[in-house]
Amino acid sequence: MSETSELDSITALIESTWGRPAAELERRAIHRPADDPLLRAAMRMRGAVQRADYTITDCQQQLESLTRPGTAPSPFDPKRITEAGIKIQVALGERRTALAAVHYIVDAKTAALNAPADQQRRAQAATARSDLAPRPLGLSADAPAAPARSAFAAPAARPHR
Repeated sequence: MSETSELDSITALIESTWGRPAAELERRAIHRPADDPLLRAAMRMRGAVQRADYTITDCQQQLESLTRPGTAPSPFDPKRITEAGIKIQVALGERRTALAAVHYIVDAKTAALNAPADQQRRAQAATARSDLAPRPLGLSADAPAAPARSAFAAPAARPHR
């Protein structure tokens, strides 16, 4: 998978999650950051992927020019080759981290959208469980259950010595 296709797939993922084009989402993230902090974070991580891709491309071009066949190496070339390779490795790590962050942000957005439905399901499940809870012997289903003992109740009276 090339760098541009990863950036394109992240852009498509963000667009499908928020349901708007990337240009509009960028404007919203810049001009109204408090409206949707997850959008702002996703767009920042998308920018980090773009910057990492630019760095990788730039360093790869530098490596190609330094290692081109038929060129006489200068005494500084090994150091520049090593530095370019290190920059590529760092940029690849930053890009992987930003890609993972975008996926986590999209998961958080999806979870936030599904939260009301999850809360309703939990309330229904809790109600169903409370209806099925066993009652002490001798109590009818209409009678209220005895209150739970408090953990902070006063200690029982004991005889003094």
